[in-house]
Amino acid sequence: MGTSSHSAVGTFAITSGLMTGDVVLQVMTELGKDALGTPGFNSTIKTPVGFEDITNIDIVVMTAVVVGIYIAAFGILQLGFLSNYLPNELIGGFLTSASIYIFTSQIRYLLGVNYTFYSGVLALIYSYIEIFSRLKEVNLITLLISGCCLIVLLVFKEVINVQVEKRLGIKLQFPIDLCLVIAGTLTSSYMDLSVKYHVKTVGAINNG
Repeated sequence: MGTSSHSAVGTFAITSGLMTGDVVLQVMTELGKDALGTPGFNSTIKTPVGFEDITNIDIVVMTAVVVGIYIAAFGILQLGFLSNYLPNELIGGFLTSASIYIFTSQIRYLLGVNYTFYSGVLALIYSYIEIFSRLKEVNLITLLISGCCLIVLLVFKEVINVQVEKRLGIKLQFPIDLCLVIAGTLTSSYMDLSVKYHVKTVGAINNG
């Protein structure tokens, strides 16, 4: 119902999707569950009493409530002016580090390997040590799909869209992201990638 471009719906795609997903994964890992909330996923961690029935949506709702409280408090206290004192170097550094962190969190999906979730000091370094130590486990079909999608995205966003705007004067962004999702879904379904090549897929999405 809003003015989002094609399918990027939400307050902010990165915050709403990727980073919230990381919060869910981190909490579930600390509770000894997998991303779907299955108890006993990590036999070395016992789920604390009172958290046995916690679900992904519970974590997401609480995260949204906490963020909402922060935003409301900042609004009431009129603290928006503080952003005027943030230097460009700080903002640039934050955005760069955020992009590195988000890319690292997506490597498990790009390579098809279920890496350990690290948090705290030096978490990024530990993550890359594990990534390079487990290169033999990379699913080549998943890597091929990831590479093709990234190349297509780069070509459309950095070349085709730019040339169309220059030559025709039309600032029209072709919905290549949405097209890739549709193409990937159809390819995965008809080629049965999850069974034949062990490519991890979203699977069936329940109504509601």
